[in-house]
Amino acid sequence: MTDAATTPQTIGSLDLSGTRTGWAWWRRLPDGGSELKSGWIDMTSIGSSHEARFDFFARWFSQWLKDHPCELVVLETPMTTPGKTTNATLELLFGLKAFARTICFRLDIALREVVRTEVTKATVGWAARKDRETNQMVYASKDDVLQAINARHGLHLTVHDETDAIAALDLIRAEINGTWAVRKPRAEVQADKRMERAMKRNKAQNALLGPLAKMFGARPPARGRRPSKG
Repeated sequence: MTDAATTPQTIGSLDLSGTRTGWAWWRRLPDGGSELKSGWIDMTSIGSSHEARFDFFARWFSQWLKDHPCELVVLETPMTTPGKTTNATLELLFGLKAFARTICFRLDIALREVVRTEVTKATVGWAARKDRETNQMVYASKDDVLQAINARHGLHLTVHDETDAIAALDLIRAEINGTWAVRKPRAEVQADKRMERAMKRNKAQNALLGPLAKMFGARPPARGRRPSKG
């Protein structure tokens, strides 16, 4: 598996969807340049059952990785809307995600998940903000991401799933260009920070309670004295 301290020379990206799954692929060329390819696949043409789409996706993704070798694959965490996203849709989206993760695991390919809000913010410049006139929160749309990606790369794409995949890929490339390493997922970073804070608290408590424990702790019996038999 690609070490996080190295710089991937080939990166793939998927925007998973039960209707259209977008993909993007980037590689570093020997002359120092780079190549970017993208596209999308229709997930509805092979049947409506989850099993049919899982089977189709697994076969397609396995072949896609043969045609587009990757040292790292980026997945956007499926976005759900409480009260609107049905259980059937949840099952489909997270099923596709599970198949993608399993295939990468089997092929020993590093995988990184990203959250839509961080992808949107990195692409558009903002994800949510308050409208000064209405004082209401407004959110960046898929159209905003599509327009930003087309402007950035000089493209004329019209499918949101495809431009979303490119946007997630661009986010990881920006991290690599800035640090020459793939950053840990946000959840892992937060978990590491919580662990670090807990260790500092324990250390501070030990420094405070240590002397008190020695002062008030049980004392060993005096030497040369035997305990009475009663």
